[in-house]
Amino acid sequence: WDRLSELSSMPVQLMTGALDAKFEAIADQMAQQISHARRVRVPDSGHTIYLEQPELWLDAINTFFH
Repeated sequence: WDRLSELSSMPVQLMTGALDAKFEAIADQMAQQISHARRVRVPDSGHTIYLEQPELWLDAINTFFH
């Protein structure tokens, strides 16, 4: 946590399922420390986004890497 702000030279994406309250809160805290992070909330999904919303998960991954 103390070094998250040092992630300035690399792209960062924080992706969570909107129904996963615990990791939503953690990702929000991380986003405050990493000013350039891309924050993605996948609707109608819990902890296993890639299983619950595979198309939205893949879209977010492809957008991040392109």
